[in-house]
Amino acid sequence: MKLTAVQVDKAKYAKNKDRLSDGNNLYLRLSAHGGKSFERKQVSKEGKTTWITLGRYKEISLKEARDINVEVKKLLSEGYGLQLVREALDRTNKASELGRIIYGYSSNTDELDGVMTFAEMHQIWHEFKKPSWKNKVHVHQAYRNVAVYMYPYIGSMPLDKITALDVANALEPIWLDKHDTATKVKQWTAKVFDMAMSKKYQLVQANPASFDTEFMLPDYKSPDKHHSSVHYEKVPELWARVVNKKKSNLLTKSATLVQLLTAKRSGEVVNMRWQDVDLDKGEWSVFDPSQTKTGEPHRCPLPSKAVEILRSVHGVTGFRENVFHRNNKNGRIALDVPRKVLQVAWGDKNVTAHGTRHTLKTWAMEVGYRKELSEMQLSHEEQGIEAVYNDADYLRDRKIMMQHWQDYLTGDTTLDERNRV
Repeated sequence: MKLTAVQVDKAKYAKNKDRLSDGNNLYLRLSAHGGKSFERKQVSKEGKTTWITLGRYKEISLKEARDINVEVKKLLSEGYGLQLVREALDRTNKASELGRIIYGYSSNTDELDGVMTFAEMHQIWHEFKKPSWKNKVHVHQAYRNVAVYMYPYIGSMPLDKITALDVANALEPIWLDKHDTATKVKQWTAKVFDMAMSKKYQLVQANPASFDTEFMLPDYKSPDKHHSSVHYEKVPELWARVVNKKKSNLLTKSATLVQLLTAKRSGEVVNMRWQDVDLDKGEWSVFDPSQTKTGEPHRCPLPSKAVEILRSVHGVTGFRENVFHRNNKNGRIALDVPRKVLQVAWGDKNVTAHGTRHTLKTWAMEVGYRKELSEMQLSHEEQGIEAVYNDADYLRDRKIMMQHWQDYLTGDTTLDERNRV
C-alpha cells in the first residue's frame, strides 16, 4: 500500500520499523534521531541489496521522491552505475535533471543538435577502446572516473569550445587530494581529444588536455610515505593520555578518540555527518564519494566506546549536519585536530593520526587477523581484478576485530589474546 503525505509527516522511528514501503522499491527511512529520508532499494542479479538515498524529507516531497525513484530505476536499467547515479543525486533533487547530468547535459542547456559534446565523445572512445583492455578494473575506471570528475564541468560542452583552462578547472578540486586519480583522468581525457582530432572525426584542431601542469594546476609534492606512529605495544598508554588530557574540548577529544577507535583518516572523522551514523547498529556508513579519500562507499563498525562517545556528542551537535560542528565556514573542527591532540597528549611530535592507522594494521597482524580485515577497515583501494569482483566488506568480522582493538586500547585485554575470528 502506498504511503500518504500525512503518514510520511507523522511517521516515527521504532526499533523494528525503521523503513516504510511506498511500493516500487521506494522507502521512507526513519532515523532514531528524528531524521527522515527517501531511499530506493536496489537488488542486484546476485541478490545483493543496496540502498540509494534519494533525498531528505522536507527537502523533497513524497511525490518528488516517487518521480526521482522512477528516474533512478530507468537510469540503472540503462546500465549506468550506482556511483554515477549517486553523484548525480548529490547535485540535484529534481527528477528532470538527473538524466541530463548523467548523459552529460547541464540542467540549463538544451541538447545540442549536430554538435558532439565531450560526454558523447568520451562514450564513443570508451566503447572503441574497451575490447582492447584486458584489465576490467581499467575498463571500469576509464569510464567511471572521467564521468564523475569531468562531466560536471565539461560533459555538456561542445568539443571545439573546451579550453585547457576548462580541463584544469575540472581537475583542480582533486589534483592534490586524489592526485593519482586526477593524473589518470587527465591522461584519459587527453586520449578522448586525440580521437576527436583524428582523421575519422576531425572535430578539434588541438588537444586542450595535453597541457603542462606547472602553471595550470597547484604544485604537487609527493607525500612522505612514512607517518610517525606509536608502537602497538605502547598504544594503550597513548589512549590513556588522551582520555586523561586536561583542558580538552569535548569535540576535539571526542574526534581524536573516535579516530583511534576506528583507525579512519582524520579528514573522514572530522567530516563525519549524523545522517551517516547509526548508533543503534554501531555502524558508520558513507556513500557520498566526496566524504572518502578513495571516492568509494565504505561501512565502518563503531565499537561500543565509540558509540558511547558519539551519544555524548549528539547531545551537543545532534541538530547539526556535522558531528563535530563548529560555527565556521567549514561547519566543523579543523582537519589537523586529531594530530594536534595526539601530539600534545603524547608529549612530542613523534605521533600522528595517520600513524595510528599503521599501528592498527601492525597490531592486527601481530594478533593474527586476516590481512583483508585491516585493509578493508583502513579502506585501502584494492588493486587488480579483485577490485572488480570482490564486493565483500567483511563487516561482521571487522566489528569483532575493532571491538577487540578497543578492548586492547582501554586495557580490557592484552597482547596475549589472539584474534577472535
